[in-house]
Amino acid sequence: MSAATSNLESPAAKPSTHLSFRPDIEGLRAVAVILVVVFHAGFPAVNGGFVGVDVFFVISGFLITGLLVKEVTHGGTVSIRNFYARRIRRLLPLSTVVLLATAFVSRFAYAPVDRAAIGGDIRASAMWMANWNFASSAVDYMSNSDKSPVLHYWSLSVEEQFYVVWPLLIILLASARFLPHASTAQRIVRMRIGLTLLAALSFVLSGLTSASSGPWAYFGLHTRAWELAFGGLVALTANYWRSIPERMAYALGMLGGLAILYSALMFTRDTVFPGTAALVPVVGACLVIAAGMRTRHGVAQILSVWPMTAIGRVSYGWYLWHWPCLILAGVWFPSSAENAELGIDSGPQVSVRIIAVVISFLLSVATYRLVEQPVRTSRVLNGSASVSIVSGLAMVATVVATTFLLLPNTDTAHVALSPGKARADTGAVPNCFITFESTNVDSKCIFGDPRGDKTVALIGDSHAAHWYSAMDAYAKAKHWKLLYWTKPACAIADVNLYTAVFKREYTECVTWRKNVFAALAKQPHLDAIVVGRSYSYLMSVRNSNGQVVSRAAGQKLWAEGSAASFDALSQLTDSVIVIREIPRPLGDVPTCISKNPNHIALCSYPRDGSHIHLDSAIYAAEHSVADPARVHFIDPTDIVCQSDPCSVVSKKGTIIFYDRHHLTGTFSHESAGALGALINKYVPSR
Repeated sequence: MSAATSNLESPAAKPSTHLSFRPDIEGLRAVAVILVVVFHAGFPAVNGGFVGVDVFFVISGFLITGLLVKEVTHGGTVSIRNFYARRIRRLLPLSTVVLLATAFVSRFAYAPVDRAAIGGDIRASAMWMANWNFASSAVDYMSNSDKSPVLHYWSLSVEEQFYVVWPLLIILLASARFLPHASTAQRIVRMRIGLTLLAALSFVLSGLTSASSGPWAYFGLHTRAWELAFGGLVALTANYWRSIPERMAYALGMLGGLAILYSALMFTRDTVFPGTAALVPVVGACLVIAAGMRTRHGVAQILSVWPMTAIGRVSYGWYLWHWPCLILAGVWFPSSAENAELGIDSGPQVSVRIIAVVISFLLSVATYRLVEQPVRTSRVLNGSASVSIVSGLAMVATVVATTFLLLPNTDTAHVALSPGKARADTGAVPNCFITFESTNVDSKCIFGDPRGDKTVALIGDSHAAHWYSAMDAYAKAKHWKLLYWTKPACAIADVNLYTAVFKREYTECVTWRKNVFAALAKQPHLDAIVVGRSYSYLMSVRNSNGQVVSRAAGQKLWAEGSAASFDALSQLTDSVIVIREIPRPLGDVPTCISKNPNHIALCSYPRDGSHIHLDSAIYAAEHSVADPARVHFIDPTDIVCQSDPCSVVSKKGTIIFYDRHHLTGTFSHESAGALGALINKYVPSR
């Protein structure tokens, strides 16, 4: 017998029970939080670090279910009152501290126009509804939810919503009240069946909707519950895991650790998630936890070393602190490098991110000692469930009241259209500027003069949509019938595009484009078709194999797709008019004006900015295949920018943009004459 084998089977390898302290689980917490922090900080290599959240879900499901099982087997039922009192003592004090600190710092970090939205996010987080709040805002094309300093609270909301359901199910399935004569084994079997059915339903929903529902699937309880349930099933099958051969436990633990590592290194932001892909880290975490019941060697031994357990001890606090530290650092110290292709900041510099991570860790250590530990050992709170529950309600109320006090809905600036109103002034028309998931072409989207003697259509993406108010006003004045169909991030060029919203090919765009062309073909006559589009597509184009291609290859595919679309549209009308890109400001305009209400000139931007080069790339592809007799290009630069540098406020005092690159409906309406004059040149007279 080798030394290694002898050691593996020695008395020192006596397994711990699933309810005793598990240093390996503490170390697994450390792995989870390190993966999440490194991923959120944008450090290379760990592209799938988001799976750390899934590991947390499994750990939570295992530990909480283990406690509930113990309560049922010893007392015959679960005390809901005591259960929620324990959850409040464990989670709410530190959560409240972080939310209050975030609200306070946000008061000084964010522009007045943005504070109310942050306050709403914090309130949703305090009430454990953050996941649904961010799911609803993430599918809004104009939202910026990924920059919320409390976005990470979504996972805590999922957990707490799960623990509203699971204890109640346990009472129904296994409590002595409903099963007075059942044995412990029978109660556990019923709990296994109930949790298995719950896990199966959630997993099926996750697999079916992750690719199509985007944020709703990512943030939803219905698609995440199975991950907590898997951890719970490990607890409910503890006797089995404690009886397997130790060599098998050793191997399963190593396999589980490798599965977590594989998903962290090989998954990317583009991985459809959770879906079936989440099985890898979830099953991996289950195997690590299950193996630790039988052996303390292998992965369990690695996870149990002091640095890992030390980090795991403060993992909850580090998770809570790291995201607001990173986001607020980005607000105060934005990167000087602008992502010109997408028009968004690439985040703070690496040195700033490292400092933010270090600060967040120090805060987690400090609050562990000053908040978490004192609460856990408090005789007052531990001695009374009622006191704990009342204290929890008071903490939630304090956060809610604080957000209204520190982050009120204020909106002032010396302009005709205030920043807050500008932010909401999208000019979008429901059912005509449709959502990402929709492919509908509403026949009721008829504007201008519905009985007009000419028919003009406006189609394209959000950069077509922001000209709607101008087109509608001009069509009314000229007695044109205006057809209007637009969809976010969906180009008219016949190309396959990738969408970050669903992390996959934008199939809805292809379908919608076909539907629009079919709707246009049904018109008895079309005098002109006006196409609007952004320049931000060349890095999103996919080839026939579904792969995102390089910019050069994307430009070639764009030319081919434009040729196909121009040809199709030219068969419907004698005049296709393409509106080229507008100049883009250097940042979010309402935010800038809100920060500098008395110095709006600070928000100005150069006329010959990044849009000149980037629009030229798409324009060159389109122009090379366009029939000059039928396809015409107009340049709206002079409409949006009448000086150099360009002002973000019109001569009438209207804020021109409602974000970084979309025109407000009010300014668009003001521009009706100027845009109409450019278009009218190419609308043939009858």
